[in-house]
Amino acid sequence: MLNTLGSSQEMLIFSESGLYKLVFRSRKPEAEKFKIEEDNIALEIAKRKLVRKNDEPNKRQILRH
Repeated sequence: MLNTLGSSQEMLIFSESGLYKLVFRSRKPEAEKFKIEEDNIALEIAKRKLVRKNDEPNKRQILRH
């Protein structure tokens, strides 16, 4: 219970990972849209990491010079 301006209100607190678990279990249309967008973001991040990794010079190549 949280006291706000003289009245008590219930407050639910959960972690960010808990929020994702809740949304990913939901079948609501809003949750489905969120899941698709989240997948797109995750794929974009993975692609960027792959590009960066491929752009980095190989440590063995650096040591040869």
